[in-house]
Amino acid sequence: MKRGLLALCAMLSWLAAAQAQVEFRCRIVNSRVLQFESIPVEVMIANNSGRSLTLDARGGDARLLFDVESSPGVLVMPTGVPLVTNRITVRHAENTRFVVDLLPSYGISSTGPYSITARLELGDKVFVGAKMYVDVLPGLEIARLAGGVPGLAGSTRVYSLRTLNRDRSERVFLRIQDDSGQCHGVLDLGRIVRVYQPVLHIDEEGNVQVLHQNGPGSFVRHVVTPYGRIVSQEAYTSDGGNLRLKAAASPDASGALSPAAIRRLARRWDSTTSGWATLVTGAHSRKAPVYLRSGTAAGG
Repeated sequence: MKRGLLALCAMLSWLAAAQAQVEFRCRIVNSRVLQFESIPVEVMIANNSGRSLTLDARGGDARLLFDVESSPGVLVMPTGVPLVTNRITVRHAENTRFVVDLLPSYGISSTGPYSITARLELGDKVFVGAKMYVDVLPGLEIARLAGGVPGLAGSTRVYSLRTLNRDRSERVFLRIQDDSGQCHGVLDLGRIVRVYQPVLHIDEEGNVQVLHQNGPGSFVRHVVTPYGRIVSQEAYTSDGGNLRLKAAASPDASGALSPAAIRRLARRWDSTTSGWATLVTGAHSRKAPVYLRSGTAAGG
């Protein structure tokens, strides 16, 4: 009897020591996500084991896994896509944080609630994180536009703007799908204020342009490729109905609008909306106002 108690105490002491050697925690970044949006999870590993720990797609001495359940006891199977694509080394006495995306590695494509439990396997030891929860939601569609893809005959992209409440504010997302339903990206375009209806437009280069209001007297224009890459992002302020360029971030110079392109964009808006964005004059610069009238019709 005493031997059994001693053995049990020794085992509990060993487990406590093992847990003290490695601290493992996970936090889901967004508890509410749009369908097909990335599902980032922040991982924290504090290593006091006396040796380095490595994680990578090819193996390593530590493995990061997740148990994803769509309902109690119903597991979502992994797709085979590695969670960790680059080698991560956690040296002794170091505290490392990194983020992984669950969407490519698990088939979380259907709407509904999910529970997620993280596991870190280190040899014959398993460290289990606290259970996390995420709701995958369809969002509210407020605009939609379909168009072709330059260089791909017969290929179509469907661009939809959807809103979702997150962190006590309403945010707008651009979702890009092809005619087969495959998703090519979900982009969080930021906060939205729905006084002016957002506008979708496909330019002569095949990129989609999105203009939406993100605050009182504040607007944002994004230019995005059919493959979900942001070409440029520009902020505007409003003064008595006139929009003026406030700040721009254009990794690709093709995101800038020429005066002719501005006039074509204005005609496009005029033909697809009811009183929204009626006049655009001058060049695309800080001195070039964009004249708007409020309205409720959806963008074309």
